[in-house]
Amino acid sequence: MKRIFWGMLLIMIDLTIMNGVFYLDLLPDFLGVLLCLWGMAQLDDVWHESRIRGFLCFYAFYTVADLLMGMYGIIFSPITMSLMPVLSNIMTLYLAAELTSMIRHMENQTCCLYGKELHASWSLLCISLSVTTFIFLVKDVDTLFGVFGSAQWLAAMITIFLMVSFLISTALWLSYFFLAARQYTHCHDQVSTMHHRTNPVL
Repeated sequence: MKRIFWGMLLIMIDLTIMNGVFYLDLLPDFLGVLLCLWGMAQLDDVWHESRIRGFLCFYAFYTVADLLMGMYGIIFSPITMSLMPVLSNIMTLYLAAELTSMIRHMENQTCCLYGKELHASWSLLCISLSVTTFIFLVKDVDTLFGVFGSAQWLAAMITIFLMVSFLISTALWLSYFFLAARQYTHCHDQVSTMHHRTNPVL
């Protein structure tokens, strides 16, 4: 479970260097996806039943393609340059939603895994990321908030507020997922210990 946390940390935190049409993510998303795949494969019951498996395989292909496009400056059109980050955000939100649903399902079978807190932080993440993505997709904030006339400071304040909300909601979701992963490991170890005590190896 902790491998999934580290994978999501790599996916959700972007440190990108850009130079014209070239860009490079210093924390490659495909490494995060591979960690998620590795972590999910260890959750045998969930792995075989979950829709996450197929999605992660597709996401791995997408992140490799995105990495190569950035390294070699492969841009099919200006629209592609704008839509790629939007698509990445949508897939990140979907993956976080599926993992949140998985945690809440596992919570009913084991112990408290902060399912409600994860769901609440995901909802905040969804709202803030959706609005922030829309603003940066438009790019020209002055045009978006042109109804305010000369009050450009209001547009800037709204943008900053949304970005801070996104950072806070991301930190909250990752924090609760880390706590859930730690709690799951603790509960799993307790169950294993009880199993060995009741079924000693002769």
